[in-house]
Amino acid sequence: MKCSDVFSEGEQWTAAYGACWDRAKSVVEVTPDVRVFCEAYTLAEFDCRYWYATDACERDFGMWSDSVRSRVATCAANPACSETEACVSAIFDSQ
Repeated sequence: MKCSDVFSEGEQWTAAYGACWDRAKSVVEVTPDVRVFCEAYTLAEFDCRYWYATDACERDFGMWSDSVRSRVATCAANPACSETEACVSAIFDSQ
């Protein structure tokens, strides 16, 4: 992200932020805890008829703290997929 992008608005800022976030995700080391979390979480997503690749999960959730992953894992234990989705959305809407 260039410094000038910080002062831009709308699509230019969104694109620069997205590129910066994607670049950061690509260099994060995937820890064993993240791998274990993603094995379980992607299976839960599959059971809810969603496709979420394990490597994408590892890149995405490698950026978040253990406490965030723990909260998401608790959501994934909900018996109803709609409850899981609402619970996970609430976590990230509050960040």
